[in-house]
Amino acid sequence: MAFRSLVISAAPAETRPTWSGPGTVRSFTCSLKSLTLPGRERSGIGEFPEEEEEEEEEEEEKKKKKKKKKKKKKKKKKKKKKKKKKKKKKKKKKKKKKKKKKKKKKKKKKVRPRVWCSAEWDTGVSQSTVSATVAHGTSARRAMSSALCVYVSTVGQIDGGPRVAAPPRHPCYWPPVPPPLAVQLASHPPRATRYARPQPPV
Repeated sequence: MAFRSLVISAAPAETRPTWSGPGTVRSFTCSLKSLTLPGRERSGIGEFPEEEEEEEEEEEEKKKKKKKKKKKKKKKKKKKKKKKKKKKKKKKKKKKKKKKKKKKKKKKKKVRPRVWCSAEWDTGVSQSTVSATVAHGTSARRAMSSALCVYVSTVGQIDGGPRVAAPPRHPCYWPPVPPPLAVQLASHPPRATRYARPQPPV
């Protein structure tokens, strides 16, 4: 099934990621199925026939499983009745009822499909478009910022255009700045030789 695309022109303030460096986002395109726009639920942005089909198949499978369980229970009940009659004829014994522990079924984690999105970045000198894949159900803001991150890392190699500055890292991640050489020497003076040779008299 072909994805319908959603284009956000001139990137509204809600979806524009915080970014430093030259250039502005002209447009952001992403498959309609993947996005949750700010203030709008994903269910209200169009039709999702693939998901409906999956839900119908799951319901049918559940019904089949229920029918099989009912048949098994009926067979077990019949067998138990026969055994009880035989035991009564032979000897009357006390019966211990064992409660069977129900095994919890592990739910299969649904793999979030990767979907396509792209951002158009205008630096004033050149315009480039870069695409990125985002997990199904991510917000427009996060999808856009990931596409821009891909752009920043690849724009230099794609079209030879100006390299856009990446967002500054948090001060926690900055590398430690070494102190000036004079300060280093003052704190760690050079060691004097232990056994200096005696100087001959002049």
